[in-house]
Amino acid sequence: MQRSMRTLILFLFLNLIALTVSAQEYRPLSSFGADTVAYYRCNFIENKDRYVGQPFETLLNDYELGIFGSSLIETSPFIDPEGKRYLRGATIIYYPDAGNWNKYFLLRSYFDIDEKIDAEPLNRSLEAHRLDERPFMLNFLKDYVITEITVTERDGTFRRQYR
Repeated sequence: MQRSMRTLILFLFLNLIALTVSAQEYRPLSSFGADTVAYYRCNFIENKDRYVGQPFETLLNDYELGIFGSSLIETSPFIDPEGKRYLRGATIIYYPDAGNWNKYFLLRSYFDIDEKIDAEPLNRSLEAHRLDERPFMLNFLKDYVITEITVTERDGTFRRQYR
């Protein structure tokens, strides 16, 4: 009786581990066909634990869609005595329909940052890399650890945010 109980507990424990690991697997864009919303929801919302606690580079290496724009997430200058803005994270902007600027996705990654990092020099550098932003993000932001991810979908007046 005792041996079968141990076997059952071990079996349940191994199944729990297998479910946890498989739930955090990245699914390639090709497995979603043309469903961009499903790609974002599956990989960056439902399985965001795959990236939380990891360097931003991990997310960038998995991200398969184009980066049509990016911006830094900054603190408000009104909370700093000197009026400075400090880095909090980064946003990747994707437009699924070329020429339709009213439809887009925002993938926001918030970073675990203890010190105050002035966002102004990073913004200037981002502007200099405007035509090819992935190298900028990899070079300057790759080591920051992600604490939260959100996705915003916008289509005309329709807007939905996923957390």
